[in-house]
Amino acid sequence: SIWLASLSMLPFVLMVPLVLARPLPSFQSMQPPAGGIDWLALLSMAMWVTSGFEAVSLFSVQVARPSHTLPKALRFSLYMMIVTTVGPILLCAAVPPAASWRSWRVGAFSQSAERLGGPLLGMCMCFAAMASTLGMLNAIMCTSARAMQALAHQQMLPALFRLESDVTGTPLPALLATMLGILCLLSFSFKELVEMDMSFCAIAIAMEFFALLRLRWSEPLLHRPYRVPLGHWALWLFCSLPLSICTMIITLSLTKRSFLVWLGAIATWGIMSLLKQRGRHAGYTRVA
Repeated sequence: SIWLASLSMLPFVLMVPLVLARPLPSFQSMQPPAGGIDWLALLSMAMWVTSGFEAVSLFSVQVARPSHTLPKALRFSLYMMIVTTVGPILLCAAVPPAASWRSWRVGAFSQSAERLGGPLLGMCMCFAAMASTLGMLNAIMCTSARAMQALAHQQMLPALFRLESDVTGTPLPALLATMLGILCLLSFSFKELVEMDMSFCAIAIAMEFFALLRLRWSEPLLHRPYRVPLGHWALWLFCSLPLSICTMIITLSLTKRSFLVWLGAIATWGIMSLLKQRGRHAGYTRVA
């Protein structure tokens, strides 16, 4: 992960002295595009960039002094997220004609790097994008496959997804199912994929916030690796903004092409439930 992250950021590091050595363009032309703001795309992209921090709760019990370590780790991750997101955008926006939003398309980073440092830096940016994409694909396939295996152990998916390789321990059925799901989404654009991903993520995040509120009221004395230092009503106010954003994303996504994916997910859940019931009657759900 460290090597992939370093390789992905290397071209932008090389661009810093090249950008500072030339006069900066005027950014007055960087106005919102004609036709209004696509709020679903805006909110989905903002959530996509800032999501993932909640995953720290999965291993908080394994962290030494979590009440002290987790806030510091989250603070450092927030700083890194801002630098690695805003920094590359500002660097490429400083290279004409990227100062106009109309020139921002797929491959805009590579084009800016080539204009600034020649074909070699442009190729370096392309290889960095490939490394970043490979890392993200590997991460999503591995984590999704393990999540499916865990759900199968909790009897929420068919027992088939519990199986794993005797040699490597890889959950092959769950990994193949994840790969098939990714193949089914190849026809969608990057924008549509982000909107769909964040619409489902919004549901999960909203459930996490509701679980936080419910446990704070129903189990106030329950031991927690880290306790949010807010009172009951302050916690409600703290959760109201992200819950409102999640509600907006879910509502807006129902009017897009992603609605078909919602229907597909509901149908898949129904099929999985039927398979689970059949496996239970056959006596296989209690295996392992």
